[in-house]
Amino acid sequence: MELERLMGLVMVLLREKKMTVSKLAAYFEVSKRTIFRDIDRLSLLGVPVACDRGRYGGVFLLEHYKIDKTFLDEQDLTKIILSLNITQKLLENLGVRSTKDKFSFISPDRVRILMNEMDDYVVVDIYDKKIDASDKVWESLAYCLDEWQKAEIHDGTESLVICPISFVIIPHGVHIFAFTDEYKLIALCDICSCRILEEDYVRDFISYEEYKNLK
Repeated sequence: MELERLMGLVMVLLREKKMTVSKLAAYFEVSKRTIFRDIDRLSLLGVPVACDRGRYGGVFLLEHYKIDKTFLDEQDLTKIILSLNITQKLLENLGVRSTKDKFSFISPDRVRILMNEMDDYVVVDIYDKKIDASDKVWESLAYCLDEWQKAEIHDGTESLVICPISFVIIPHGVHIFAFTDEYKLIALCDICSCRILEEDYVRDFISYEEYKNLK
């Protein structure tokens, strides 16, 4: 999950001071390319993360940086905790609780109050059973989304090579929105297996919202 990894990256750098891209990639079980993308995202968010090249190089936060209440304002925290709370009600085994705990590092009292309020603020009643984020198909597709790699899925009768674009949660189930020779919305319950391919793809497809409007 990108948000959790971004927060985790900041926490690791605060603790370790400096780590190589290779070690960070191994720690978070992603590619070096993904770490470089994460560094760019953190920079856009205003986190002063830098990267030195060479024998003694590595990724580090600028001196004296620390996470405090200026990192995220109250409105930011409310939106994030609300999103995490909804996610937790839909998905299990995704580590949402640990992500919430990381935000407690920023503003413990405010985050604790928000977390308690959100339990009653939004009730999600779409499925009788939560979606298992530790399911192998989900994990493989999530990896492909993170790494921009193609996947080969099998529905029991035929195989299909797809470029995953996004997970789509709608009332009649969880789907993967993907591109093959055309845009497709495929129910996860119809996918028997998923194999991660070595082939990358360029993520320049339309969004699911745009796809809906074209139908």
